Amino acid sequence: MGTALFAVVMVVLIIRAGHTVHVPPPPPPPLEGTVVRGEVTKKLITIGSMGGGNAAVVAVGDDVWTQVQVGQRARLMADVVPGLDLAAKVQNVSPYVTIINQQRGYHYVNIEITDPVDPRLAPSQTVRVIITTLDEPNVLVVPNTAVTTDGSQSFVTGVDGRRLPFTPGAVGDALTEVRAGLTEGQPIRMR
Repeated sequence: MGTALFAVVMVVLIIRAGHTVHVPPPPPPPLEGTVVRGEVTKKLITIGSMGGGNAAVVAVGDDVWTQVQVGQRARLMADVVPGLDLAAKVQNVSPYVTIINQQRGYHYVNIEITDPVDPRLAPSQTVRVIITTLDEPNVLVVPNTAVTTDGSQSFVTGVDGRRLPFTPGAVGDALTEVRAGLTEGQPIRMR
């Protein structure tokens, strides 16, 4: 109590002496949410070029190529055709690495366009492809930003401030699957 009173007296003395005092705003209150059912996804964005017909070839970095599997869903876009967004899938993943810029290796991935091909697309045109490398629908999830780890244990913070341990499953781009330890509807802090 004595320290708080001293701080108040010092602020009053400084203000009376004509000094400007900047008092930072209090931190925002914690955001609250709940454990819900959702879909854990992870997507890989890459560029490449159109081949002939319904095919495209993209380069995937050597550090992530093992996440790409034959049959995974993909979306294909091309800047030369505004608004174009075609369904596609991974047809083949090369096991061989190609060094493109003398520093990083890439693996070529063949993409099969499953939607009707737009006639404005031509061989060698640049395309963007988003490959869904992880898709776990209808699972309990929490935001990745709410998860903390201590060694091998994962936690979220309850609205009362207590750390709640849980067993994580798949980790996507924004959400983490909850395999055990938390229940649907359980309130948590989001940050």
